[in-house]
Amino acid sequence: MTDGLALYLAAWLLTYLIHSTLLLGGVFIVLRIGGRRLETWAELAWRVAMFGAVVTSVVQMALPTFIVTEPAGSITRVTLGVVPLIIGFWLVIASLRVTALVLSLWTVRRRLAGRAYDLHIGARANEMAGGATIRLSLSSEIATPMVLGTRELCLPTRTLHELSTDEVDAVLAHEVAHVLRRDPFWLTLAAVVQRALFMQPLNALASTRMRALAECSCDDWALARTGNPLALASALARVTEWIVRTPAHAVVIAMASRESLALARVRRILDGRTHTNSLAPKRARTSALLLLVATVLLVPGISAKGGFPYPYTISAFDAAGPFTVTVEQGKVIGVSVDGVRLPFDHVQQTGGRVHVRDPRGAALELKLNTSGGMSWQSRPAR
Repeated sequence: MTDGLALYLAAWLLTYLIHSTLLLGGVFIVLRIGGRRLETWAELAWRVAMFGAVVTSVVQMALPTFIVTEPAGSITRVTLGVVPLIIGFWLVIASLRVTALVLSLWTVRRRLAGRAYDLHIGARANEMAGGATIRLSLSSEIATPMVLGTRELCLPTRTLHELSTDEVDAVLAHEVAHVLRRDPFWLTLAAVVQRALFMQPLNALASTRMRALAECSCDDWALARTGNPLALASALARVTEWIVRTPAHAVVIAMASRESLALARVRRILDGRTHTNSLAPKRARTSALLLLVATVLLVPGISAKGGFPYPYTISAFDAAGPFTVTVEQGKVIGVSVDGVRLPFDHVQQTGGRVHVRDPRGAALELKLNTSGGMSWQSRPAR
């Protein structure tokens, strides 16, 4: 990894932490204060906060330098050699965590390789979906209904033997709702963000809330479709019993996940505390867009344009030997060759190009780049 790229990634990570903390923390506080009055906004708010912070930090890094994004006095100095180590550590850990996620999903797929497809039950699922093409399979390797990919429902084989017809319809309606809402995509994306950007603990909270809200919304859709709360609550309770000893994989979208969440959903269904999402799509999109624009323009971040806003030192060597260059705000403020600091009249800078005369009289041509690194033309060997 080049020093310039490491600096740029470090600036982006710091900017992301600032944006994500404000967005996720703000959503948590607002929803906590608003209570049930903001229930229809909750899922959208968590999505915007979790994924929007990634977008706003990337956009802000790419904006022209006239937008001030550097928090004064937050950091005073950085040694360039440490930054690549930190960024490298983050990339290794993030890669391992995401790889583990992919391997876990692959393991589930491998376990379900022998699943059988049921056209009759699949036709019932397609009818509930309004004609959408949904494949339905059965497997004895799982303990809870789940969505595979984007268009397949997989039910435990015992579903057709141990649940009543009304309960099976409730299960199908709930899982069809997951497919129509594209929950596999959103929740898997949330899992990737949580694992890759693990330095933000609020991502775990957002992922948990998004999953709970998705389950409740699917319960609401299933109730509206079947009109049988007792069947849905009974099916959910039975499925929860199935997974107590053999829990379902957290990545795959399933009808029941944690026992505590399932019990809360049963109470919610039986108490009639469901709701219809009355949030107008156009209004929701407009509100989300305005929030993200305001975040980019008003929330501070760390800028990598023209170098970091504090001094840093680049250590390098070429055929003639080692040298170091100290840069501040895109301007070279010191050069050392073989450990000897050169006088200022040996260094001439024009924009991003720097001409250095070393003690032997050889010319060293440097070129600073906007991400904080540099390239150079090697001097002849001694």
